[in-house]
Amino acid sequence: MNSKIILIAACSAALLVSCNKGGDTTPQSLPTPAQDKAACTITPKSSDAPEIKVNGKTLYLNKVVFLRSGRYSIETVVERKIVPNSTKADSPTNHIVFTGTYTENNGVYTLSGDISTTMTVNASAGTIQSDILTATVQVIVIPGNVDPGTLEDLLYRSWTIKTFSMNVNNGAIEMSWDFTDSKNVSIVAAYLKKKEIKIDVAKFSKYDVKEISFGKDNVTVSFADNSVSDFSGTFSVSGTVAKALFNYNLSDVLPEDNPFINAQASGYVSFQDNDIVMSMVVSTSELQGTVQLTLKAAN
Repeated sequence: MNSKIILIAACSAALLVSCNKGGDTTPQSLPTPAQDKAACTITPKSSDAPEIKVNGKTLYLNKVVFLRSGRYSIETVVERKIVPNSTKADSPTNHIVFTGTYTENNGVYTLSGDISTTMTVNASAGTIQSDILTATVQVIVIPGNVDPGTLEDLLYRSWTIKTFSMNVNNGAIEMSWDFTDSKNVSIVAAYLKKKEIKIDVAKFSKYDVKEISFGKDNVTVSFADNSVSDFSGTFSVSGTVAKALFNYNLSDVLPEDNPFINAQASGYVSFQDNDIVMSMVVSTSELQGTVQLTLKAAN
């Protein structure tokens, strides 16, 4: 079983059934993220992806996303499906994602985490410069800030997993978990194994989710184990704070016919105090039913 497929099964835990448990659906106090004005999505203008050097290896830059929460996502492409000796090599596709935190000052983004560097972004000129890029790159810069008080303003930030519940296979698997640290996916994987679901628990345990970050047209999932590639995909939301519809697309990293989670799907998101509840119907070869995830705002 490919470990990335297993990861998304749980990560659908990170994106997933239609449910609103009631209670106060108006967030009590969610301040505007510190990097709201610096948030943007950067893509190369040329279809010939520019080279980017990471950890001594030459990759190809696909996209840079600076999120409002001060997190970044850098999506790169490799020529082969597996890159030997890479610190982020366990991926069934040619996409490797690097994540971390950043601060911004006058267009200079200082990154730490998977990649430590600075990037100078000139939105008006449409350029990005960095010592990890082999040349100045012509880019398209799309701002990522949103209007205060909107659904997007409340949702587009970073979150940690608080609770996860599932009711699948006609009630044969019905369970809820409360998480207090970064151990989450591994716990669910061990339980599913006991329920005779085909899961490689050793591989799955690498995919404990550290944070889930939402931004304009983007969702980024970072993992506690740095030996596996993080995840970045497309995400959109519409509706009201009480209940909104979300859509995600994992097609670049996950085949449509995988046995655990659909590559493209929709679900519902609602607020409970300052938490969000994401829920979705699951219908795969192994699991059929519903799952629900409660997320808590990260610092």
